[in-house]
Amino acid sequence: MNKLKILFILSVIFFAGNSVYATSGACSSHRGAMCSVGPDSDGSVVCNDGWRDSTVSFYDTDECNSVDSCPFYIRGEDTYNKFKKQWDDTISEIKNRNQNDCEDSFQRYQTITNQSYDSCVSSRRNMVQWGGTFAFNGNNDCEKERDKEIQSNETRKASCLHNSDDAIFKYQRLSSCMRLDTSDYCPSLYGNNSHYNSDKGCICNDGFFFNNNKCTPEKEAQEAVCQDAHGQNAHWDNPIKACTCNTGYVIDKNKNELCVPIDNWC
Repeated sequence: MNKLKILFILSVIFFAGNSVYATSGACSSHRGAMCSVGPDSDGSVVCNDGWRDSTVSFYDTDECNSVDSCPFYIRGEDTYNKFKKQWDDTISEIKNRNQNDCEDSFQRYQTITNQSYDSCVSSRRNMVQWGGTFAFNGNNDCEKERDKEIQSNETRKASCLHNSDDAIFKYQRLSSCMRLDTSDYCPSLYGNNSHYNSDKGCICNDGFFFNNNKCTPEKEAQEAVCQDAHGQNAHWDNPIKACTCNTGYVIDKNKNELCVPIDNWC
């Protein structure tokens, strides 16, 4: 009886803390959850009427854990990186904590199993010693009971680890569904003539080039390149797609290829 009580208590320990709960009605009086915008800056869910004071986290909201809510978009690279790190860290924490908890519980079960086996062997020996009619059979019965308990312990451990997998999956899903809202990210850095490219990051629109951290028209950008290379008296010649000197100037090979007055050059 005592053994059964101990096993029951350890079973509670095995499964405690591994369940994942979702909350419905987080925005029930605010026309539902707006899952497509992702979590608010504090991690809470945002509601369809714009209400942002919910105390329920995005992660714990039923609607935002459905297939329909993937993908969702996060505004601002800093916010995106914050949640990405937060969820990745949580996954690592769950893995480490539950691995340790499940292993500790498993070891406690094993200790009880070994103690029960030793007690069984001792009891059988005493029965023989005091003239019992029991046929001492090389501890086979005790070993069978022990092996049965070991198998049960392995099953409990696997079930314990599986419960943690459910929690990990939810965070992995959040991380994989999260997207950076790039609609105003690149324009905020490089002007309205830029956009986000999934392979290259922020790039300039067609006909525009990076110049002084802004996307400027091709001629303006190339003018800056030409003047950096050949001085203020150089310009971009669009028909020939090359830098050339202004009228009355020529490139002097002996002066770092600067555009100098023809009179001086001769």
